[in-house]
Amino acid sequence: MQDRLQEALKVQDVEYADIRVEDLTESWVSYRGLELNKIGSARTVGGIIRALWKGGWGYATFNDIGDLRKRVREACATARLVGGDKSYFASVEPVTDAISTELKKDFRVIPLAQKKDLMEEYNKIVLGHDRKIQTSFVGYADSFKRIWLPAARAPLLRKKIRTSTLSSPQWPVRGISSSMPLKCAAAGKAFKQWRISMKRPFRPPRAQWNCSPRRPWSAVRTRLSPIRG
Repeated sequence: MQDRLQEALKVQDVEYADIRVEDLTESWVSYRGLELNKIGSARTVGGIIRALWKGGWGYATFNDIGDLRKRVREACATARLVGGDKSYFASVEPVTDAISTELKKDFRVIPLAQKKDLMEEYNKIVLGHDRKIQTSFVGYADSFKRIWLPAARAPLLRKKIRTSTLSSPQWPVRGISSSMPLKCAAAGKAFKQWRISMKRPFRPPRAQWNCSPRRPWSAVRTRLSPIRG
């Protein structure tokens, strides 16, 4: 992947260009009442290319890494159409880094059927807690994400992010919403230390990622959050 992205950037003809690629693997299970609400797993690959020319930014999104050179040219062409001022660059040293996480228990190797059985057991606990309980909601989701961010003026930056979330079951009792905190055996203690909230949208620095904060590109369906810690 690193070599492919750097080769694609060689066709850029602007003052600055970079590529952000994400490879996301995720799974999810949820119960609503006695019914299985959602279950599935997916892998999505996509990204965005930015190009800067005389103060103007051009963008191109993709979900197929087979035509990166074409997308780079499109972003550069867009930047040249809107650029007409002056670009300013901060005086900083290039950064080359690879950030990874060590999983004490890798949730990716746990079968989806096992995750479903775990949520089913939790759901039974909720519904059987009191006969006044009419319905419930129990959900589980996890994701593992790899990010590459090479730039035309800096070496490659690569990150690995993984998340796992377990929603607390909620049910109405006489019109009052209650909840019960749960712990997921599949997630483990390591997930608490490295958990990344999927509720807060990714907001990059101003004038750098001029695109929708809730959907940076069409290929990735989840919201992104900055890495903490």
